[in-house]
Amino acid sequence: MMQLHDILLPTLRNGLTTLAGLLDRAVEAADADRLAGARLAADMLPLASQVRFVAAQPHEFIARLSGRPMPDPLDTAADLAGMKAQVAESLARMADADTAAIDADPDGAIAFSVPMGITFELTRAGYVRDWALPQFYFHLVTAYAILRANGVELGKRDYVPHMLAHARMTAPAEA
Repeated sequence: MMQLHDILLPTLRNGLTTLAGLLDRAVEAADADRLAGARLAADMLPLASQVRFVAAQPHEFIARLSGRPMPDPLDTAADLAGMKAQVAESLARMADADTAAIDADPDGAIAFSVPMGITFELTRAGYVRDWALPQFYFHLVTAYAILRANGVELGKRDYVPHMLAHARMTAPAEA
């Protein structure tokens, strides 16, 4: 039987590894120093904030599901090297995740509040499905889009590198 941690932790690791690769590609870009402040739109947060969210959210999700205190917030990195360090630290810290605590009572209730004064109440499984993973992917996709919009050459292969392990060559269909 699949447990919550079987869905959550590998997905978060894949996303963090993807982000690390995207940032590696960004370092190679011309004028890479400007990327930290780049945005998709004036009312959206810049790349450095998107990366901070992707790096911090796994530990917020794990804390909520494990009944542990929320981790201290990350500072926003000022440059690509700082962003890469945040992602590397996040990946390293995930090794300490308490899978038994994450898996405890998937149908049990979880409640959490967001800064706008809204409290959400849902099952723990619903939290993973409807909040944690969509929030994580929103910021990961936004980071990808900011980099693409600012001239970093990225494609689908850069976004889903973990899928290459599952790729098999097949003969082309005959016309």
